[in-house]
Amino acid sequence: MDDRVLHDFLVESIPLWQQNPVQFFEEVLSFYPDEWQKEAAFALRDNPKVTIKSGQGVGKTVFEAATLLWFLSCLRMQELLQQPQHCTS
Repeated sequence: MDDRVLHDFLVESIPLWQQNPVQFFEEVLSFYPDEWQKEAAFALRDNPKVTIKSGQGVGKTVFEAATLLWFLSCLRMQELLQQPQHCTS
């Protein structure tokens, strides 16, 4: 994929994924969250701190990994894409 095409795709997609972390999970990670994970993802989008209380083996670790990737890819990457492009040739 051409760098410019990838850049344009990310500039278009990241704002959508910022608003809908579940869409990011499904489209980028092929992770289809349970209902509680969807609810928690939107809670994390809207709040800096979220507590999850549950038993063992319900998917907390995979949810944590997916939300970390969402944060780094969608919230931090947006800052990088807005920086001026520098060519090194």
